Amino acid sequence: MGWNYLNCIPNVSGGLGLFDKEILIAAGGYDSNSLGEDMEMVTRMCMTMCDNNQKYEVKYIPQTLCWTEGPDSLKMLTR
Repeated sequence: MGWNYLNCIPNVSGGLGLFDKEILIAAGGYDSNSLGEDMEMVTRMCMTMCDNNQKYEVKYIPQTLCWTEGPDSLKMLTR
C-alpha cells in the first residue's frame, strides 16, 4: 500500500486489474509477444500519460476480492 501512496505501483495483474480502455488503446493495448504483458502494458500506459502531460493514477484497492483460474495443463498454457 506504500507504493499506492506514491503512485508507483509497478504491476497490475492483467487478470485482476481494471483499466481505462481509451488509455489502454492509446498505449497500444496488450502485446501478445510479451511474457510479462501486464507489467509491460501498465508501464506503456504510464508512459503514454506522461508523454501527453496528463495526470494519472495507478491504484491498489485492498477491499477487492477476485478469483482467477490457471490452465489445467502445459498444453493449455501454451495456447
